Amino acid sequence: MKSKGQEPSPTGQFALACEQMNEFARSLRGSSAFGMVRTGADIRHYETGWRLEKWVEAELDKDEGLWAAWWFEFGPREDGWIIESHLAVSPDVFFAGLEDRFATSPQEIGEQLSVVVEDLKNALVKNQQFAEEVKNRRRTGPLSQ
Repeated sequence: MKSKGQEPSPTGQFALACEQMNEFARSLRGSSAFGMVRTGADIRHYETGWRLEKWVEAELDKDEGLWAAWWFEFGPREDGWIIESHLAVSPDVFFAGLEDRFATSPQEIGEQLSVVVEDLKNALVKNQQFAEEVKNRRRTGPLSQ
């Protein structure tokens, strides 16, 4: 539990960002614009080290198995922390890496995670290429009828 005046840990900051992404997933479900919407989190190990991951996926075309995906990865680097974020229509239709974010303190981690989450949540409005791919591939949900 966080004491008064104490910053959340890096893991606590990640957890807060995950809750914001869960709220985003609930908003996608509530919009009825997609088929199924699912979300998850994981920890992975790569050659460059471990990464905590958080994702939201929205079904675009059940028959083709197409999903829109929004996700970020958070982990250590030599001089602090890195947050990478991505958009995709998968499998293998569209992929875009968004601007990497860097932090050296828990406060900066929280600030940068907030920016990343907002970028992901607003991608259907601000990332024209992703929005077009989602619109053109969506065959599930009321908007495709």
